[in-house]
Amino acid sequence: MSEATDPLNLDVNLDDVDTSRPVLPKATYSMVVHKVEVSENKAKSGRNLIVDFATTQPHQSTKDVNINPGFTVRSYYPLQASEKHPDSELWKQQLARLQDAVTGTEQGARGAFNPHEFTGQAVLLTVDIETSEEFGEQNRIRKVMRLEEE
Repeated sequence: MSEATDPLNLDVNLDDVDTSRPVLPKATYSMVVHKVEVSENKAKSGRNLIVDFATTQPHQSTKDVNINPGFTVRSYYPLQASEKHPDSELWKQQLARLQDAVTGTEQGARGAFNPHEFTGQAVLLTVDIETSEEFGEQNRIRKVMRLEEE
C-alpha cells in the first residue's frame, strides 16, 4: 500500500505538543470534594485517605490553557502515625481539620470520621505550586477551608 493511500499515514507533527498536566496558579479556589478513597501508602507501611477536589468554575492554567470545571487536585492524608514519629497525633489533627473544613464541625462536636459523607461538599482550597525533577510543576493543597454558604 502506498503512503498516499495508507489511512494511518497521518503526518501530524507533534513536536510542540505539551503533554504535561495543567497547573492552577497559586490562589484560593472554590471546589467540591469529588472523590474519596483509601489506598496503601508508597512505603507499604499503612494507608492513606486520598481526596480529589474538583474545580467548579473555568480557570486559566499557568501556561494560559483553559481548565474546565471538574479539573481535580489530589491530597493525601495518612491514616496512622508515621514510622519516624509513632507517638505523633499529627495525622489525627490533619483528619480533624479536613472534617471541620468539609462538614463545618468543630472540636467536641465532630462525631465519627466518615469521609464518604464528604463527596459533593463545597470547600475553599488554597493551592500552591511545587516543582520536582521527576514530575515538573504540580499543584499542592496548602489549606482546606469551610466554604460558608450565603
